[in-house]
This record gives sequence, structure tokens and C-alpha cells, in this order.
Amino acid sequence: MRRLSALFCLAFIGISITLAPSANAVTNILGGKCTKIGVTTKVNNSTLICTKSGAKKIWKAAPIKKVTPSKNSSSSGPKIGDLCAKVGELLPYAGHSIRCMENGTWADW
Repeated sequence: MRRLSALFCLAFIGISITLAPSANAVTNILGGKCTKIGVTTKVNNSTLICTKSGAKKIWKAAPIKKVTPSKNSSSSGPKIGDLCAKVGELLPYAGHSIRCMENGTWADW
């Protein structure tokens, strides 16, 4: 009986430790205290960054960077006139689409 009690206590302690939130997860909340300015962390699909607010260091939502492709961007993707392999394939290109034509090259679509 003692062994069963001891085993139950050990199992309970092990489960409690694994289910308890880590100290890092508890402190990394919006408006919570942080220790080093500039450090970022991911919490529930949001990125938080440690910033200074007055005399305090707190977690704030990181600004979302919106990427807008420029028409003159030198991407590594195909360009009009380049060879293509799959006839009929459409790809975005500089604000419009290009299509793989029967002659095996990319053309405006």
C-alpha cells in the first residue's frame, strides 16, 4: 500500500510540474515586465518586443511589417520571355500575372 501511495504522489508531482506554465510564458504578456530591451518573442501568433516605457521595460506588440512588391524588384522568379515547363501555369508578376505559353516561355496574361 505504501508503494502505491508513493507512486501516486510521484505521478501527481510529475504531472503538476509538466502542466505548470513556465516562468517565461507567464512574464511574456502584453504590458508585462521584461528584462532586455529589443528582445522579441512569439505568443499566440503575435510577436512581442521588449521596449522601454518611462522607467519600465515592458512587452509591446511588435509592428507588423507590410511587404509591398515594387515593379522594379529584382526577384529570383521567372521573367517575361524566360523558359517555363508547365504550359498554362499562372504566376504573379509585377502587379499582374504571367502565363506559361505553348512555346515554353513566360508571357503577359
